[in-house]
Amino acid sequence: MPARSLDVIEVSRREEGCIFFDVLFDDKDPLLLRFYEAYENKQAFEAHLKAPHTKEWGKICLPHVDKSTIRMPESVSDHTNQRQSK
Repeated sequence: MPARSLDVIEVSRREEGCIFFDVLFDDKDPLLLRFYEAYENKQAFEAHLKAPHTKEWGKICLPHVDKSTIRMPESVSDHTNQRQSK
């Protein structure tokens, strides 16, 4: 799985709306991978999930995933804009 996960890095980074995409390995556990991704908005992230390379990765790798957490934080500017519009 680690090698297959590396295959998606560059193509994901080139997606429209991708701010960054990285895969981090754990020194103590070679099977522990952390994906750090940021997108300009929810639509860009959803497009990433629908991309052929992401779907292919999912078919191969998701059966081996024990835990996955997706967080969709709001940026500071989102909060600032909400306060200013009130």
